[in-house]
Amino acid sequence: MLWSEPKAIGLEKRDDDLVRGVDGVRHWEVNALGQLVGPMPGYPDVSPIPGNDMMLALDVNLQILADSLLSGYDAGTVAAVDIRTGEVLCFVTRPGYDANAFSGTLSSLEWNSLRDDPLKPLLNRAAKGLYPPGSTAKLLTAGAALEAGIVGTSDRFGGCGGGYRFGNRVFGCWKPSGHGSLDMFGGIEQSCDVYFYQLGLKVGVDTWSQSVKACGFGRATGIDLPGEVDGLVPSTAYYDRRFGAKKWSRGLMLNLAIGQGEFLVTPIQLLQYYAALANNGVAMKPHLLLATRAPQRSWENVTPEVAFKLPYSPSTLSILREAARLVVYGGHGTAGGIKDDSVRMAGKTGTAQNPHGNDHSWFVGYAPSESPRIAVVALVENAGHGSVVAAPICLQIARRYIVGPPVEKPKPGLAQTTP
Repeated sequence: MLWSEPKAIGLEKRDDDLVRGVDGVRHWEVNALGQLVGPMPGYPDVSPIPGNDMMLALDVNLQILADSLLSGYDAGTVAAVDIRTGEVLCFVTRPGYDANAFSGTLSSLEWNSLRDDPLKPLLNRAAKGLYPPGSTAKLLTAGAALEAGIVGTSDRFGGCGGGYRFGNRVFGCWKPSGHGSLDMFGGIEQSCDVYFYQLGLKVGVDTWSQSVKACGFGRATGIDLPGEVDGLVPSTAYYDRRFGAKKWSRGLMLNLAIGQGEFLVTPIQLLQYYAALANNGVAMKPHLLLATRAPQRSWENVTPEVAFKLPYSPSTLSILREAARLVVYGGHGTAGGIKDDSVRMAGKTGTAQNPHGNDHSWFVGYAPSESPRIAVVALVENAGHGSVVAAPICLQIARRYIVGPPVEKPKPGLAQTTP
C-alpha cells in the first residue's frame, strides 16, 4: 500500500499561486495506432509562464549553528527575528525528517513511522508546539501589575522562605532556601516564585488575562506559514466553562503568574513579545519571505508589518527592559552564566514543569540590550533548567549574528602567507 502526501508544504504551500506559474500547452496528432504523427494543425503551442522567485530572510549560518546546538537533544526549537522588521533569521525545529522523502510516494510503513514517532518529527514546534512558558511569563505578570497601578517597583511582599501558603497548600519556590524580601527588579532577576505568587493574587485572573492577550498571546502571530496555533490564555469565562461558575479557586492565579497551569504559548509568540519589548513596544509580524521577483524583473522586498503595540507605557517598558538586563547582568541573575560584553544579552530564563517528563528548558531574549537588533528564543524539551541549556544556545545565536563567526587560529607547523 502506498500513501501520497502533497508535495508543497510550508511557504511553498502558502504561496503556491505566486511560485507555480502557468503551464504551457503543446498539441500533437496521434493516429489510430497510438503513433505520434506530429504537431496538430490549427492548434498553436502556448508557452509556459514561469512563476516568481522567492528569497527568504533566513540566515544559513544561523540555521546551521542552531541545528548543531540542538543536535544533542531529542526535541526542541530555536528561532530568531530582526526586532525592527520581523524578518525571521533562524527557524529550526527538532527532530526533523528528510524532506526528500516527500518528493515521491511514501510507503504506508514509512508514513506510519513518521506519524507515530513519539518525538513527533512532523510537528513544527516553533509555530505549532504548545507549552507552558514557565518563568519567561513573569514579565507579563509584572507588566500587567504595573499598568494597572497595583504595585510599584520598590514595593515588597512577605519574604520568600522557600514557599507560600495558600489555603491548605504550600506552593514552593524553585529555591528551597528562599530569596528573602525582594522588590520587582529582584523578583524578576532572581525569578522568585513566591514574589510572583503574591503579585499574581493582587493582579487577579481577568486583569492578567486581558493584559496578556493584548501582548499577542492567545492568537496566532500571523507568521507566513500554514497551521500556526493560537495558544491558550485562561480567563474567568474559561474557568467558569471548565469548572462551573464559582466552582474554582482564585489560587489558580498562582500558577498563571509564574507561567504554569493552563497558560499555553508557542515559542514564536514568546519571541514576538520579547522582540516587542526590545522594539519600544512595537510588535512586528514575523515573516520568512524577504523578497519576490517576477520573471525578467528586479527583486521586490516584502514590506514589514506592525502586528500590534504592547499595552505598556514608556515607563513600564523601561522597567521591564531593565529587569530583563538584570537577569543576565545583575548580581544574582538566573542567566548570569551568559554574560558576554560583545553581545550584551537581556532576557528571561524559564524552567517549565512538564506532566509528561522532565522540565522544559526556556530562554528568550534580545541583544544588544542597549540597542537591540536580534531577539532569540530556545525551547529544549525535557532538558531541565533554562539557565543551563536554553540560555547558552540563545547567546551563541546572538553572538554569531552580532559578532560573526569565530576567527580560526593558525595551526602549528603550517606556513602562513600574506595575500
